[in-house]
Amino acid sequence: RRFPERAKANRAVAYALRAGKIKKCPCWVCGDTNVEAHHADYSRKLDVIWLCAVHHHQRHKALRDLDC
Repeated sequence: RRFPERAKANRAVAYALRAGKIKKCPCWVCGDTNVEAHHADYSRKLDVIWLCAVHHHQRHKALRDLDC
């Protein structure tokens, strides 16, 4: 895989959701309930914020723009 740390973090979140160890919360920005997990640091696999698809995309775009 191209991004093994990201894949591990995504699998860890999916497993924790199925096992009931974590639960989804509304979007951190707008409150939408259709959310995705956003990792600020892939090594902290279950440390996520929940964002709707629009705000998740915006967050990654902002991070790319900062990475000159």
